[in-house]
Amino acid sequence: MELKLISFFGCLTMIAAAWAISYNRKLFPWRTVVWGLGLQFVLAILILKTPWGADFFVLNFSTTFHHRFDSHSGLCRLYKFS
Repeated sequence: MELKLISFFGCLTMIAAAWAISYNRKLFPWRTVVWGLGLQFVLAILILKTPWGADFFVLNFSTTFHHRFDSHSGLCRLYKFS
């Protein structure tokens, strides 16, 4: 629970910093910020708490990771992983 509070306050701190350094604080796009946080929260719930979301995420991550660090890729040779 403590880590969730730290994350929550970190998010609030980032939003407060963006508001503080904005040129015109009265025109700060609060609606956009709220929509962005809401979409992020909904996508996190869908991916992390549903079985099909987790399967989709793991499948895409593992396929992308395997493709990027395949022994024949330039990135693998660049870092001399092969």
